[in-house]
Amino acid sequence: MEYEQTKRLSNREFKRLVGVQRRTFDEIVHVLRDAATKRLFTLLSAISHL
Repeated sequence: MEYEQTKRLSNREFKRLVGVQRRTFDEIVHVLRDAATKRLFTLLSAISHL
């Protein structure tokens, strides 16, 4: 199941599938997206200095 498909699940179905509450999962996704964005900018900055 893709992330977008999980948005259609009830809170109970979501927790059963994922193992955590939707709010907790959303916070995890937010942290991971921020980290990925920072890593991308770091890599792009390093490449531009070559």
